[in-house]
Amino acid sequence: MPVDNDVARVLGRLGLLDPAAMSEVDMQALVERAVKANRAYETWWLVKRLGEMLCLVAAPSCGECPLNAACPSAVCPPGGKKPKKPAAVNKPKAAKPARKKAAAKKKR
Repeated sequence: MPVDNDVARVLGRLGLLDPAAMSEVDMQALVERAVKANRAYETWWLVKRLGEMLCLVAAPSCGECPLNAACPSAVCPPGGKKPKKPAAVNKPKAAKPARKKAAAKKKR
């Protein structure tokens, strides 16, 4: 099962391997041990397709990804909606002290 850039990126984002710390040969050996031989092509094709279509280098489409809920690298929760920021608490403003100088100048 070949491990190219797309496959390494997807599996790395899923936390299944570390592309920065592993050689291509080591990644391929790990994947071949983890995936049964009769499922290798199908698994490779699905992971490769995911890397080409959704799990892009610069702008991953995490909201559309079927593995979003299981992905520790997802940039938004399942459904594609970013979490809302908590509403700001409206505190009453303190009364400002009256400006005596301004009032005195107006009287002159």
